[in-house]
Amino acid sequence: MSVSSLNLSTNYIGNTLIPNLNLVTLATELGGKTSAISSFSFAGAASTYSFGLYQYDVGANPAAREFLSSIGFSATQISQLSQNGGLTTAQVTALSNQLSTALEDPANAAALQTLNSTWASGLVTQVQNVLNTVSQTNPGIADQIYSSPAMQLQLLDYANQFGLSTTGPMANWLSGQSITEPGGTFKIPAASQLTGNEIQSVVMGTAYGVSNSTSETNRENALNSTLNSITLGVPGVTINATSFNGTFTGTDVTLSSGTAAVISGSGDAFTMGSGSSVSSVGTANAFSCGPNSIISVNGTESVTCAPSGSLTVTGSNVAASVAANSTVTVNGTGNNFTLDNGSAINFTSTGNNAVICGGIQGEVTGNANLTCTGGVLGVSGNDGTVTVNNETITVAAGSTVTVSGSGDTINAGAGANITIEGNGSAGTADTVNESNGSVTLEANARAAVNGSGDTVTASSADNLGVYGGNDTVTGVSGDGIWVGQNGATSAASDTVNASGATVTVAANSRVNVFGANDTVNGQSSDNFGVYGASDTVNGVAGDGIWVGQNGATTTASDTVNASGATVTIAANSRVNINGSSDTVDGQSSDNFGVYGASDTVNGVSGDGIWIGQNGSTSTAIDTVNASNAGVTIAANSHANVYGSSDTVNGQSADNFGVYGNGDSINGVSGDNIWVGTNGTVGAFDGVAVSGATLTVTANSQVNVTGNTDTVNMSTGDSVGVYGGGNTINSGAGNLVVLGNTGGNYDTVDATGDASGSTTANGQATGIALNTSTQANINGSHDSLSGSTGDTLHVSGTYDPFSGNSDSVTYSGANTGDTVTGSGDTGTGWIDPPVGDGGGGDGDGDGGGDPDAVSLAGRNGAIHTNSVGKSVIRADTLNAEKLSQPSWIAEREGVFFYDDESDVLQRSDVSSRVGIAATSQNAHQLIQSMASFGVPSAAQIELFAANKTLIHPPLLAASH
Repeated sequence: MSVSSLNLSTNYIGNTLIPNLNLVTLATELGGKTSAISSFSFAGAASTYSFGLYQYDVGANPAAREFLSSIGFSATQISQLSQNGGLTTAQVTALSNQLSTALEDPANAAALQTLNSTWASGLVTQVQNVLNTVSQTNPGIADQIYSSPAMQLQLLDYANQFGLSTTGPMANWLSGQSITEPGGTFKIPAASQLTGNEIQSVVMGTAYGVSNSTSETNRENALNSTLNSITLGVPGVTINATSFNGTFTGTDVTLSSGTAAVISGSGDAFTMGSGSSVSSVGTANAFSCGPNSIISVNGTESVTCAPSGSLTVTGSNVAASVAANSTVTVNGTGNNFTLDNGSAINFTSTGNNAVICGGIQGEVTGNANLTCTGGVLGVSGNDGTVTVNNETITVAAGSTVTVSGSGDTINAGAGANITIEGNGSAGTADTVNESNGSVTLEANARAAVNGSGDTVTASSADNLGVYGGNDTVTGVSGDGIWVGQNGATSAASDTVNASGATVTVAANSRVNVFGANDTVNGQSSDNFGVYGASDTVNGVAGDGIWVGQNGATTTASDTVNASGATVTIAANSRVNINGSSDTVDGQSSDNFGVYGASDTVNGVSGDGIWIGQNGSTSTAIDTVNASNAGVTIAANSHANVYGSSDTVNGQSADNFGVYGNGDSINGVSGDNIWVGTNGTVGAFDGVAVSGATLTVTANSQVNVTGNTDTVNMSTGDSVGVYGGGNTINSGAGNLVVLGNTGGNYDTVDATGDASGSTTANGQATGIALNTSTQANINGSHDSLSGSTGDTLHVSGTYDPFSGNSDSVTYSGANTGDTVTGSGDTGTGWIDPPVGDGGGGDGDGDGGGDPDAVSLAGRNGAIHTNSVGKSVIRADTLNAEKLSQPSWIAEREGVFFYDDESDVLQRSDVSSRVGIAATSQNAHQLIQSMASFGVPSAAQIELFAANKTLIHPPLLAASH
């Protein structure tokens, strides 16, 4: 349907015109027989078989063929129905039965109804297009058809039968042209009143009407009968033109926005679009206004204005009724208006006008704004005050209005300035619906403002709600402010400026609050910021909270109470957060505390962070991610800190971990501290604590300063412990460095911490003592090194020590326990072989072996120890007995003396050797060994009593 200055209204078409067209078609096409809808018929002439309400011609109508195919008709059947007759009665009956059965399916019936609606809409479009054409050359005739549902239905029936085109004979005739048909020549006289009989004459004059006069006459009679028996309804038109001049009678007329119309006629009902105007020449018309609509009338009129509309009435001596909740502006004098309850009328003239409001009759002179509320007439001038209660007020865009009363609803246009007088902060609130406007509350007022882009200013002791986007609210101390409803992810955030106020953020909102000493309460799914000093923020799970801007060193810290929220601290701020399962993000130069369980804190360099209060045994561990920050763990807390170059301070009874490079950790007695994870090249962590338990993660490097600590190491660690009375638990692959014991022995429990390997950071493994260190070493196969003045007590085997001027005491068997260096003293250890650069004066080997002999060996001299000094026993010859070694060859192996035969025992030389060497006769040893060569190191093996192959021990290397 084309859009012109005048169109049949959409509501009229759908609700009145097409339903009536269906009734007309049933009569003209089917003779009123609904059963014919579901059967096929043949009309003769040039048509094919047809069906349905509109008797769709199968051969000429593709949509009809498509429908039949969709409900199960075959291509052959559709081809038969597309013929110009030729089917037998039996064939037609069978096909009709098939159609009737198919239409019993609701889906198929609905599809047919859709086809009908589409077809009917097409017919209406044809008529509308013709009316658009006629309006150009013969507007009076077009107006008459618009006002006559009967003539519209006549034209629709013509379109259904013959088709109606904008260049066809019917359109030309209606446009004022003379047309010639087989039945005669037809022309509408100028300025005549069109009738239905004239339309019928043109129909009968068509070629079909002339050749089939009987059937066409019957059709026209059925049409007329139907038109006389149905309720035609009120015709409806829509005027789309900027300006329009026409005549309607008894017609619903809708004016589009901005339309200016001059309408003659009476009994019309006008629906005014925004900014539309009507100059009505007639009486008994009804006006339903739109925003800023205007009427010029002279007579008795009915005026209705919706709350969002406004109407200007120009005229004198007009008697009008103003419907409830309507707003009317009157320019004239001598008018008499009856106002329904809740309506408003504004007089802009200087004359006298009478009003009736309930039981009140009044007269208004000059410019005045009137309200009728509960039988009370309120009057104000321009920019005046409207006094109403529990009513709806519409304020035009850009207006300035003061509202006095309570429970009022004010609908304002953009740019309006509204003042709410004090209605009691606990009274019934006024509601303002406005966007991009201004609202001011006087003291002791209560109001709600709905809209976006508003500027709202409160005075003292107000309770104010502002709901929308991009609103700015200014309050004072003691105000209660509710704000939001703009969507938590909206870019149109609201702003509140107030100090000492209570602010409640509505659920699913985005708001920023600026001010000090505020209490801000969030609801579910909020994103809001609170910026100022000494603010208290209460949030709920899922909230996003921004807080701070009070200065990191201020004593006026902000407080956030929330669990399950995300809190972002503004840069250079001081904030405390209380709650659990929060995610807290700090910015630069912040000082903030996070107190609760399962909190996650992300800080940046330079931040001061306090964390904990979740219980040291809690499984709901707090987590801090920060580097170069200062972190303080609250007493009795459980936390993990991840980052590098942090300073972490524990309090009493804490369990906390610090994982990163170059961290400085300060704990107190009783703390459990986990530290490390700084990798192979990271900087050493430093821990200062006494009386604590420390666990160092694998492949870490840590220095511990303190006394009576327990330090538990993992594989690959490099750990320095500086203090006395510490206990260190180590193992293979670690480096332990002790120092600063101050006479209070450290204890190292380690096995397999031997030299020859490196830790994760590349340092040599083993246990090392700084100068003047005291330590107890428990374990076997450890490599020990000292400086000077160290004192060691070693319990275990194969624990070689190297150092100078140290005191080393081994307890238990001295198997593999050697001391290398100079000036060492002690007991229970074995002197290193001659020539290895060492030797001591202690009791470990009696100060040297007088029975030692030298032989040429693979790697130099072969050294022996006397039999009596040896503590090693082994089954050398698979003889199910243990033998005592006679001498040890450095890096070559161990030779054994058979104490039963007291002679050389020779077995498989490639695997093991026995040799007699007693303290009584060293020469016999030399003679006995002359009969075989000394095997290389690769040929010598040592078997234990259980026949398990073991490698001979190597002597400690010289320093």
